[in-house]
Formats: sequence, structure tokens, C-alpha cells
Amino acid sequence: MSHVSMTPLPFIEKWLAPDLTGKLVLDYACGAGRHGRLAHEKGAAVTFVDIDLSNVEDLLCKEQVTLLQADLEEEDRWPLSERQYDLVIVTNYLFRQRLEDIFKLVAPGGMILYQTFARSHEVFGKPSNPNFLLKEGELREFCHGFDILQYEQGKVTIPSEAIVQRLAAKRVIGLED
Repeated sequence: MSHVSMTPLPFIEKWLAPDLTGKLVLDYACGAGRHGRLAHEKGAAVTFVDIDLSNVEDLLCKEQVTLLQADLEEEDRWPLSERQYDLVIVTNYLFRQRLEDIFKLVAPGGMILYQTFARSHEVFGKPSNPNFLLKEGELREFCHGFDILQYEQGKVTIPSEAIVQRLAAKRVIGLED
């Protein structure tokens, strides 16, 4: 875990409720689990999912923690079908073929917090492949049935200079897709 930042992104910290007791949280493509760890500290039951869980193995002994090893980019099998969470957190990850599925993971009344790299980030380094950079407004396209609480695209300096797109949205209760 030494090469992985454990400091939560300010955007995620801003939107996490001070008390998440009784909430189900998904840390999607969790890496070292910095955001799921913070949600767990605030009382949430957290599912950490990634292809490699070696950076979150220390959480195995914790209550209200589920580790789910899965290839989130596998075409034929979606390991999270039929599941929903009160909060879905996605950072520094983009696999367009699953964006719609990710938004469906949010339970009615739940929230999604999503921050990842966007077009023009290539001037700062990797990722520089357009396949891994959001197009202008792309996250908003998946917000059918959501109230957008915050959306922005632009330059950030923490944890390093980057061009990102970030979204905080709440799924509307009682509105079917």
C-alpha cells in the first residue's frame, strides 16, 4: 500500500455524511479503499470491490466489511447485478461499458459520488488515452432519475494537478428508470 495515497479526495470527504450508521456503501474499483475506509469509520457497512484486493486485505477482520474480488470489466458477467447501495463511490476509474450499470447500483434515495479524469488531462500525464478520459458532460448523461447536487469539470491540484469531472447525485425515490 505504500505507493497508494490513503488521503481521501476532498470532493468525496465533502459529500460523506458525518454519520453513515446503517448505510450500505460500495467502494467501486476500490484500490486501497481510502474512501470506503472513511465511510466505514463513519459507521457504514462497506463493500470493497476490485480485481485485486491485496491493498484492502487488512480489512478482512473488520465487522461490516465485505471484500468482493471481481473483474469489473468482464463482458459476460456482472458481479453486482441485483445489488443496490445507499452510497456508491467511484474515483479515478472509467470503463464506459459499465457506466449505466454503476448508476443502477444506487438505491432510491441513495447517492453516487464519482470523480475521475477528463479530457485535457493528458497534459498532466497518465491517463492520456481518450478511452480513460471522460468527455465534457459525460457523467451527467447517466443521471436519468437523479437529482444532480454538484457537477463540475476542470482543474484540481489535490492530490496533484489533474483535469477531472466530478458528480454528486441523489437517486430520486419513486421514479422508475
